[in-house]
Amino acid sequence: MGIGPLLNWGGENKLEILKKILPCFFLTLGASIIFFLIYQSYSIIGVIGILLAFWIIFNNLITIIKKNKKYSAGMVIAHIGIGLLILGITGSSVWQKEKIIRMQINDETKIEKYNIIFENIDEVKGPNYLAIQGNFLVYNIKKSIVAKLKPESRFYPITNIFTTEASIHTNLLRDLYIVLGDGNLNDGWVVRIYYNPLVIWIWIGSLLIFLGGIASINTNLKKLKNLS
Repeated sequence: MGIGPLLNWGGENKLEILKKILPCFFLTLGASIIFFLIYQSYSIIGVIGILLAFWIIFNNLITIIKKNKKYSAGMVIAHIGIGLLILGITGSSVWQKEKIIRMQINDETKIEKYNIIFENIDEVKGPNYLAIQGNFLVYNIKKSIVAKLKPESRFYPITNIFTTEASIHTNLLRDLYIVLGDGNLNDGWVVRIYYNPLVIWIWIGSLLIFLGGIASINTNLKKLKNLS
C-alpha cells in the first residue's frame, strides 16, 4: 500500500526502485524519531505501528505531489486515511493512560503532563433527571488552564437508573476525559481519568477512507458513462 503507488507496471530495476523509496524512507524515519522523542515511550508494537503509518502516509503524499496520474486520487486519499487510522489506533492502544483515584474537593492529581484540580460539586436538575456535577480544572506544564471538565453522575427517578456522563476535551494530539463515580462530601468521589493519544486521527482516517471510496466510485461511474 505504501510502495505500490511509486512503482511502474512491468519491469523496473532495483536501483530505480531504491531511488523512488529513498525520500519516503528518510521522511518516515525522521517523523518516527520526532514522534518518539515527544512521547518517550517505546514498545515493539508501537514502533511497528508508527513506522507503518508514516510509511503509508508519506509514500502516498509523494504520489500526490508528483501528480502520478496512473493512480486515482480516490485510491491515494483512501490509503492516506488507512495510514492515519493505523496512527490513531497505535497511539490510543499503546500510550493510553488510565487513573482511578478517590478525590475530595480541592484535591489535585496528575496524569501525563496535566495537573487536574477537583474544584467543586454542583447539583444539577435536568428535564428528567437529577445529577451531581464535578467541576475539574486541567492545567498544562506551563500552569495554563487548557480545559474545564464537568462530568456528571445522573439519577433518573422515573426509571430508577443511575448513569455517568463523561466530560471530554479533544485536540489533535489526545483525548482527555473524566468520569465521576460514587462518593460524598465526607469520603470524596471516585474519579476515573483517561488519557488517550491520537484518538481523533482514527476518525479523520476513517473519514478519508470514506471520501476516497466515494471519489473512486465517482471516477468509475464516469468511465462507464464514457464507454457507453
